[in-house]
Amino acid sequence: MTFGFRTFDAQGKMSIDVTDRALRVIHSMPVKFADSGTFPLPGFNSNNATAYVVGNEVNKRPVWAFMRDGYVEWGFYGWWSNAYHTAGTLYVVAKS
Repeated sequence: MTFGFRTFDAQGKMSIDVTDRALRVIHSMPVKFADSGTFPLPGFNSNNATAYVVGNEVNKRPVWAFMRDGYVEWGFYGWWSNAYHTAGTLYVVAKS
């Protein structure tokens, strides 16, 4: 069975597609529109996992996320007004 993760832009064009490999979601959580933080994920780093945030609203910026050594960090760019941010879901996906 093929598993995948796809997101599309406002014009319907695929912007992220990782369906060409098995997908294992290690962690997912909701994040607020102008939120930041970290959580531990022992045993995982940028070599074996990737962090994504999928926004809830079109044409707004979700928070960013990075896979660090043993933890995930997320935040937002403060130079944009909060009106340009959106809440979303943070996913951590294991690389196959």
